[in-house]
Amino acid sequence: MTDWPVTALDPVRRLRVLAAGLPAALYAEARLDLPFTAVWPAVTLLAAGHHPPLDVVLRPGLCLLQGDHVLAATAAAPEGTGTRLALLAALRPPPTAAACAVR
Repeated sequence: MTDWPVTALDPVRRLRVLAAGLPAALYAEARLDLPFTAVWPAVTLLAAGHHPPLDVVLRPGLCLLQGDHVLAATAAAPEGTGTRLALLAALRPPPTAAACAVR
């Protein structure tokens, strides 16, 4: 047991953190006047139409598509009576020498 503070990040905040750690990431965020229950099903339809070689990670409020060289993601979280929606696109950075040594 520790006395460290604990916090949980919603999917939009997680995506914001990911964008901050990627060089030259394109990131956009907006509030929609639609409930999360109306927005998120539309986002998941987009993920269902992906094409290989993209891998898809789909969780409530987070859709991550990644390939060898590209990363794209959408996140959504309820905000009052609306939804906060975020989009991310970036080139995946090449592996570092340390990461290659682990393989």
